[in-house]
Amino acid sequence: MPKKVYLVRHGESEDLVKKLHQNDDSALSERGNRQARDVAARFSGIRVDLVCTSPYRRTRETAEHIASITGAPVEKLEILRERKQPSEIVGKPRAAEDVRRVKEIMFEHRNDPAWHFRSEER
Repeated sequence: MPKKVYLVRHGESEDLVKKLHQNDDSALSERGNRQARDVAARFSGIRVDLVCTSPYRRTRETAEHIASITGAPVEKLEILRERKQPSEIVGKPRAAEDVRRVKEIMFEHRNDPAWHFRSEER
């Protein structure tokens, strides 16, 4: 029997509102919770067998909204994790000079698969 896969982006996070590079534990903002409830409501008439989520708090919270409507179990999958950002920028303002410099250095090396910025994922 064919399966359908629905891809859903998480709701707005608190770190995004604060214009910070998001960390793993960034929760949904008030608006993000509304967005997650709205998208969950769209699944009310759809059979859902499983809701898969990355390990990030904002994605787990979004998945839980969907699971509450569908009754489907939630499974956290490490493979859905985003690329690890350098610890030098996580939780810091996107406009900060040191953050911009790290991003510039990363951009300069974007075509070198062997290069990475310290704690950035390879």
